[in-house]
Amino acid sequence: MRKKIIGAILCIFILTIGAIPAMGLSLTEDLELEIESYKDEILETIDETEKDNIIITIGPISKTVSNVKIISGPETPVKLIQRHLDRKLIRPLAIFRTVPIFVNNLTFEIEYIKNLKNGSRYSYVTVNATVIYNESGEFENITNLSIIANKKHTVTVENFTGFFIFMRFRLFDIKAPLFKKFFRPAKFGFLGFCDDITFTDLTAPSLAWTIDDANNNITITSGSSTHTYGASSTDGNLIFKLEDTEYFVKEDLSISTEQTGLSTDTINAGDVISGFSAGTWKIIWEPTDKLLDEVTFT
Repeated sequence: MRKKIIGAILCIFILTIGAIPAMGLSLTEDLELEIESYKDEILETIDETEKDNIIITIGPISKTVSNVKIISGPETPVKLIQRHLDRKLIRPLAIFRTVPIFVNNLTFEIEYIKNLKNGSRYSYVTVNATVIYNESGEFENITNLSIIANKKHTVTVENFTGFFIFMRFRLFDIKAPLFKKFFRPAKFGFLGFCDDITFTDLTAPSLAWTIDDANNNITITSGSSTHTYGASSTDGNLIFKLEDTEYFVKEDLSISTEQTGLSTDTINAGDVISGFSAGTWKIIWEPTDKLLDEVTFT
């Protein structure tokens, strides 16, 4: 009974992941037959270890968008996975369009570095949930379902059992969104069960400020020791938006529409952010797309 339920859950996730609009791809056709031969092995391993956390994460093999770090795992599959991530294998197109590698007891960390628009060629997504069983070990429900698509985050997965999936670069992909069918980047994926899943960089800071209307600036009165104005000099975290125009915090704490030379300092009490003009401004924490407040300058 337990194997049948877990098998059904795994198949459901394989089917639904391709339907997420952010990805613009379908895993079902590429993987269904290739994964079939591993099904008994993965289900037997899950039964023995009673892993209840489902994890699926898929992203591009691109240093500007994602960073995959294999922390520990069995030597042979880890070496093979790393070679795929490093793009060091020759892959005849007809044979290696999609490559699944079954792995057990793998611990890894993935950092998705920048926010993207849905439908981007470089889209990424992380899906996780928890399987609930009754006292007899029978399936009852799936809970804590979470989907993070194209919003930067870091996920650490411990003692993973399932598949690493390599999807090769495609010059043309008929399943991709219109006008984005050419030059589809190579992608990686992890699909399976694990002991623990940890997310970081998902919470917005709790900030406070005062407005100096006469001098067109904002003074931070309560900052954060763990949040920075920008993730990098070209990727802003704290965004100010006037109508449809976004402004970013520069190194001198002035705001600008240019997304270069941004401050990567922590947001400290006493910081003065300058350069505002008349109007109602939205203050947004970009990593979680959370509206922190609206302020008005006259």
